[in-house]
Amino acid sequence: MDTKQFLTFKIEDVIYAIDILDIESIERLGNITRVPKAPKPTMGAMNLRGNIIPIISFRQKLGLDKGSLNDEMRIIVLESQDERVGLAVDRVLDVETLDLNVIYIEENNNAIYKRDFIKGVIKNDDGLLVTIIHAVKLMES
Repeated sequence: MDTKQFLTFKIEDVIYAIDILDIESIERLGNITRVPKAPKPTMGAMNLRGNIIPIISFRQKLGLDKGSLNDEMRIIVLESQDERVGLAVDRVLDVETLDLNVIYIEENNNAIYKRDFIKGVIKNDDGLLVTIIHAVKLMES
């Protein structure tokens, strides 16, 4: 059994997961400074312990509206090769151990599953579908 630990989070009613090894920290939604002429999913930049990191709205990355800011929103700080990006999500759920041997790619016309940063879909222990995100490809896109 090829298992890994993932941080699960929600955008609307859909559960997503990112490998915990790609995550530096989880932060509350703080002061985000808007960046003029930044691409649409970019919410702005945030000072995180003396480092300025870009904040991306995962909702907008999926083609959804930006939604309203609330107390459940979190910033998942991703790190890859000394590059950091904050990913704004609706709500962080839990850390789950998932079996990668049962991951599959959704074969339908849903545009969300055709994104480069989607690894596939897996069922968790509760039988719920979880969409696995490839953090490095997400940061590059």
